[in-house]
Amino acid sequence: MTLAALRARAIALWHSPSLWLVGSNLLTRVLSFVVTLLISRTSGMGTLGAYSSLLISAASLTTPVSQAMANSATLMVTRRPDTQSWRRVLTGNAWVLSGCALLVVLGPWFLFSRTDGQGSPGLPPALGYAVVAALALGQLLSQFMLGLAHGANRSRQASWLVAAVMLAGIASCWLVIQTWGLAGALVQAAVVMAAPGILLWLYVMRRASATSAIDTVADRQDAWQRFTHALPSIGSTFINNATNWLCCIYWVLQHHGHVGVGLVTIGLQWAVMMQLPVNSWGGRIVHALGTASAEGHAALKRETAHQVRRCVGVSLLTGAAVVVMSPWIADLYHADRNMLIGLFVINGLAAVVASANYVFERVFFCLESQRMWLLTSMIAYVVQLAFTMIAIPHSLLAVAWGNLLAVTTIAVIVYLHLRSRWREP
Repeated sequence: MTLAALRARAIALWHSPSLWLVGSNLLTRVLSFVVTLLISRTSGMGTLGAYSSLLISAASLTTPVSQAMANSATLMVTRRPDTQSWRRVLTGNAWVLSGCALLVVLGPWFLFSRTDGQGSPGLPPALGYAVVAALALGQLLSQFMLGLAHGANRSRQASWLVAAVMLAGIASCWLVIQTWGLAGALVQAAVVMAAPGILLWLYVMRRASATSAIDTVADRQDAWQRFTHALPSIGSTFINNATNWLCCIYWVLQHHGHVGVGLVTIGLQWAVMMQLPVNSWGGRIVHALGTASAEGHAALKRETAHQVRRCVGVSLLTGAAVVVMSPWIADLYHADRNMLIGLFVINGLAAVVASANYVFERVFFCLESQRMWLLTSMIAYVVQLAFTMIAIPHSLLAVAWGNLLAVTTIAVIVYLHLRSRWREP
């Protein structure tokens, strides 16, 4: 390859949104790994379990709403990607965002009260809830504002902002944990979660004229219509999170304690790592599917097949790499090697299947017909709940097996439904 060709490829990579999205998401995971590793090695697996249970509880009711709002913002801005339209979309979604903010503050309070009864060493209850509520609100704002950026084709710039925040978190986490322990780690998590959203909001308010006349009636109607269309998807994700909270937090605490939650958390962290590229491409996938959907079902079918092949292939490669490294990862965390390897193998299989589901869910969002997705999810989660409830007293691996059963059930039903819907006459 010539020097000119290498230079052209380097320039193309520099301007590739997908590359920067993966990079910023990778830094997010690095921060999470560093924090959990520091907690597990300095305070033990029990404290890691307490930390993880609070963060997962905070996100359980936030993620369904924040994901739907981010997808809605992306699709709304895609039609008019100037900075002024960002402000219009933001203003048009104000009432919906306010209602969602109330939900994500009250929801984590309930879940926090349930998990706090199991004991959270070194954390005052009032501070715990304040941090959990701040974490939930920060996630909602950041995902919505990043959705605006993806819709305006500013994914690369948004990735730079997220990367800068994560680098600051990585640089400071050791000092924070050594000085303030569990409380400091939770406060830092809330700040890191909220910072991208706050900074993007300030950017939009500064760039868009505050005195300009903005007709938000159509935007409010559009925002409300998209939110109501997304309710089945929100319900599906809510059921997913509630199921995961019961399976990964509540029942694990009952039968295996905070140490069990710590092991499950490490397994889930590396399962997310297996899907890192796929999760990083979420905004780009919605953009590509939304564009294809406007061209008709044939184009959407082709784009869906392309996205599924890409996501499954990448998840397969990353999953295999994590499984190969699993013995050394277990030793690094001072964790039970056999148990952690088992969790990694099962989670790797689930990650491959879930990567296809990740695309399928966004196809239903673009089709604005999500009742089938909600029904399928309910069936899958009933299967997961029933299996985990029966098997969890006997083995911690029941958590991973239950998740694999759930994602496989969804993939089979949705694939058959879409194939029937798109069958050529």
